[in-house]
Amino acid sequence: MSEEPSITDPEQDDATDQFRALREKAKRVDQLEKELDGLRRDKMFRDAGLDPANKQHAYFMRGYDGDPDPEKVRAEALEAGFLGAPEPAAAAAAPSVEVPAAEREAWARVDGVSGETPAPQTPADVLAAIGATARTERWTEKRLGQEISHALAQQGLPTAMDGY
Repeated sequence: MSEEPSITDPEQDDATDQFRALREKAKRVDQLEKELDGLRRDKMFRDAGLDPANKQHAYFMRGYDGDPDPEKVRAEALEAGFLGAPEPAAAAAAPSVEVPAAEREAWARVDGVSGETPAPQTPADVLAAIGATARTERWTEKRLGQEISHALAQQGLPTAMDGY
């Protein structure tokens, strides 16, 4: 009693391969949809003025499940106290920059002309002011990058463009 060799239908094999390929594509589409949803959520929070690198903001972002409108997210973050006041640890961790003597003298000359005493600006102060203006005026990422590069160059600091 010998076994008869099994004969498979080539069309059925092709259909099985096609179904397998479709299942793999469907899995990949599901993964990409999840990734896209995550990116959209991150963008929503960034548009609302939240920084994922800030521990307080990240905490708020993990727990937020409300309306996906950036203005509503911002309003809720303000109401909950996550936006508005700077993080004390971040302010303490900011490196202190010594103002060069030439710059102090320039400020002194300006003081004599205007009668006002402007505070010397550190790079951190300049970047904070740029960030506030960018949020208020809703700058594009490209414009924000240009303004930051310009401000850093004015301070005599290296920019990302220096290496290119």
